[in-house]
Amino acid sequence: MSADRCRFLDIALGSALECAACLDGLAARNRITPQTLAEGKQLLERIVSMLWRMIQTFQPRPSPSTSTITSTMA
Repeated sequence: MSADRCRFLDIALGSALECAACLDGLAARNRITPQTLAEGKQLLERIVSMLWRMIQTFQPRPSPSTSTITSTMA
């Protein structure tokens, strides 16, 4: 279940980043005002931040491995 949820959240994250690229394209073609660009980027920054935290929540925590312990002892 959490693997599916992570996949869906990852897709949403990619879509949010694509939206940011679209805003950049619109700004480059002078189709939106700088204020609209800034507002859109602020919203997308919050969305990406929330999605990133949700993805981290659903990913399994790495367990300590013996290779890390032995490598620090050498």
